[in-house]
Amino acid sequence: PLEKGDIVAVESNPGHDIGTVTMTGRLVQLQMKKANLRPDIEIKRIYRKAREVDMEKYAEAKAREHDTMIRSRQIAKDLGLEMKIGDVEYQGDGLKAIFYYIADGRVDFRQLIKVLADAFHVRIEMKQIGARQEAGRIGGIGPCGRELCCTTWMTSFVSVSTGGCLRGGSEGIPITRYPTGDQGQHLLLLQGRYPERTALLLHR
Repeated sequence: PLEKGDIVAVESNPGHDIGTVTMTGRLVQLQMKKANLRPDIEIKRIYRKAREVDMEKYAEAKAREHDTMIRSRQIAKDLGLEMKIGDVEYQGDGLKAIFYYIADGRVDFRQLIKVLADAFHVRIEMKQIGARQEAGRIGGIGPCGRELCCTTWMTSFVSVSTGGCLRGGSEGIPITRYPTGDQGQHLLLLQGRYPERTALLLHR
């Protein structure tokens, strides 16, 4: 049986990915209910506990991510695309790479996908993210001196108005001086002070 902390090879398309078991037993059902996932939702299969060869391929794939990101940014620039590639994530077996990008408007990246596939010899997937999601992937330290919320625990992001920020000050934290976080996004409000808001004060 699998235990928390086990590293496993899981079903993907194509090939397989590598993951870590974070919970087992009844906790899985409770977490699925909390996430509003239907009981009959299709769940990817776990093939096996990761073998040494799986981990070697995984390490090789991860080692390629930074160089791939830098090269892909230059490729997008050469194609004249108004977008920023913020991060690249290779699948555990190295057969596919996800390119996370930020763009203000719609981007036609059909030619980009062809060039990236030729350059890196993998299946390409493009996924648009916002500034907060980018910060969550990259990590960093917020104005409070702690690790960013979206890196450690926050998974959903709520839009906050400027007016709300100006009303949301907390003792010792003059929000009017720091209306935006690290990504130029509004700081969230203290839930106890404004219960109709759905977010906590910190970096986002």
